[in-house]
Amino acid sequence: KQAKTGGEPQVVYQAGDREGVDELTADFEYLYFGFRGAGESRWALRKISKEGGTPQTLVKTFSLKPIVVDETSIYFFDADGMANDALCKVSKSGGGVSRLDTGYASGVIAQNKQLIYFGALNDIYSFPK
Repeated sequence: KQAKTGGEPQVVYQAGDREGVDELTADFEYLYFGFRGAGESRWALRKISKEGGTPQTLVKTFSLKPIVVDETSIYFFDADGMANDALCKVSKSGGGVSRLDTGYASGVIAQNKQLIYFGALNDIYSFPK
């Protein structure tokens, strides 16, 4: 991270040489990102304080696609077969994953106070939080 006014960049998290980090979003306090460990075939969803520290794995399997975060939950996609994804949510503190719906080839996701919006092929869907 680096202050908007400049200064030296500070490392918040450094993945290992054979690890992967991708898809990043944030709320006021945390960064949420996809993580793949060395030799692993699946991505996990993690969070880390913007101040650094040890990341917490929230979800062990995660489709490497955009995610959104609201006041209490994280909305993301997980693999549901070879060609489809499941729309899921998990508490920002972790715990059980709720599968909200399945059967999408997802790519983008957005939100407002009541709905999640996402694109799937040529369609845009909305789903109540």
